[in-house]
Amino acid sequence: MSYGILLIYLSASILISCSDKHDSDTYKGRSYKLSPESSFQEMGFGWTISANENYLVATSYDKETYLFKKADGIWKEDHTDLNKGYTLSTDISEKHIAVSYLSSAAKRIIKVLKNVDGSWQKDVILKNTGSVFEEFNGTISVSDKHLIVGFSPTCPDVLDNSGILIYTKQDKCWAVTARIESDSCKDYDLKPLVITDNFAFLSSENSSLSDSVNVLFFNNSKWQHKCDLGPFRYVDLIDANERFLAIVSLEGDSIKIKPEIFIYELFNDSISKNPIIIKDFNEELSDLRLYNDKLLIAEMAVPYFSFKWGSISNVSLYQINECGFSKIAQYPSGSKNIRRLLHKGDWNRDGFGFSVGLNSEFVFIGSPKDDIFSHYQGSVTAIRY
Repeated sequence: MSYGILLIYLSASILISCSDKHDSDTYKGRSYKLSPESSFQEMGFGWTISANENYLVATSYDKETYLFKKADGIWKEDHTDLNKGYTLSTDISEKHIAVSYLSSAAKRIIKVLKNVDGSWQKDVILKNTGSVFEEFNGTISVSDKHLIVGFSPTCPDVLDNSGILIYTKQDKCWAVTARIESDSCKDYDLKPLVITDNFAFLSSENSSLSDSVNVLFFNNSKWQHKCDLGPFRYVDLIDANERFLAIVSLEGDSIKIKPEIFIYELFNDSISKNPIIIKDFNEELSDLRLYNDKLLIAEMAVPYFSFKWGSISNVSLYQINECGFSKIAQYPSGSKNIRRLLHKGDWNRDGFGFSVGLNSEFVFIGSPKDDIFSHYQGSVTAIRY
């Protein structure tokens, strides 16, 4: 898939359980189980997780969005109104929360909130790309300076372009600073993308049916094409912060495909050419998160898109440095400590590790099929590491 670049320049959660004593082979920190106050059957809370130092945004299977705030080391539900529709995706930076959702009229809307003195206020609402033949496809990523948004054409009736828009916060307004289009309308969903204050990363398919990651660099209020990373067999997941970029590629052949993680170090205006590679995973990766120099990875025995869920899951926390990586904590679903945290649900089928989140203090692990007060209510476990 080829891209043409047009640059536009314009001037009280419910605290279920907590424990201090843990086996040395899992974790040592204090742990909390979170679930919304308005819980009900089959809600599947913990479907997705995004976190910063003081806030956690999580969604449920029925696509409701919930916000939690850390107060005195305890995570409590914050009832800020994030959206009034069917949530497609969420993301959070230190200063912004972005929510992509379907309105009651089935229109894709993106709402960005900003943090003002500890409270979240509406910053901007985006409703479409400005063309009657295009609409947002729900793909978003937000940093403190930028918002990257995917859009798709209304194929097959109209042959039009698809691609991404990048908005940049300029004074009090969000202005479009880049538009990247593909020349095909057969793909309704963009492959994974992520944005930081200095870089934007988006994956695309090459003519050889392998994937590459396009790297854009923001310099002097302009987006410039920096380089392409790859080729990868298939880019499955991607995440980045100001220090590192992590790409999950499904390697192997049609019989045995195994994930590998490629970690690139980021500098002020450049990116390392020789990635750190983590491989030899036994299962499929359901989610991953970067925060500072830490990487959180979730494995599940059954592919994460299966509603049979995983019979075995394992969440691992890695420390990244210039020379490589080291595993500093592990959270296996079958351990006694995790089973104790997962309340009365069946730990073989609770979806532990379906989603993860991370900040400098806590690991967050979603279990959308965890039983608490009602059938498959779901939970997010917060573990201090």
